Amino acid sequence: MRKNIFRLFLFCSFLVGIDSLSATETVSDYIEIPRLEDISFMKDLLTKDSLTGAFVIMHQDSLLEMLINTPRTSKGNVHKGFRVQIFSSNTAKTAKERAFAIEKRILQKHPDWAIYVSYIAPFWKVRVGDCITKPAAEKLRQFLVKEFPDLQAEIYIVPDQINIK
Repeated sequence: MRKNIFRLFLFCSFLVGIDSLSATETVSDYIEIPRLEDISFMKDLLTKDSLTGAFVIMHQDSLLEMLINTPRTSKGNVHKGFRVQIFSSNTAKTAKERAFAIEKRILQKHPDWAIYVSYIAPFWKVRVGDCITKPAAEKLRQFLVKEFPDLQAEIYIVPDQINIK
């Protein structure tokens, strides 16, 4: 019985360790988590002890399983998709200011759009939208070319991790 309690302790310690994963990772990215009923030492815990007749009753809320298998993010669900890149530059003196100026310009015309300014050394980038499909991103790209013709040479579709609300 003591071995089973020790095994239960190890299993619980494992579950606590899962909490240290980053916000976009899930446990299933690393391992497949078996159900409690499928783990051999858990089966031992659920059967009566031959000496004392004692047994353990385990109650696992389905919410716990859902939380373990659901990606955790602070901005909703993140999925593979597409964005339209409208600016990219590595000019050290002007790239940052120009990126934020372009963001401001787009927000003035479309304040409800999702616009992402990022710095991935050495490039400043401005990307627009959270498109699930490439045809949706193409429609957005065509609209942006008409709306901002001076940026036409820099506007193209890029695969990216998108936020789905």
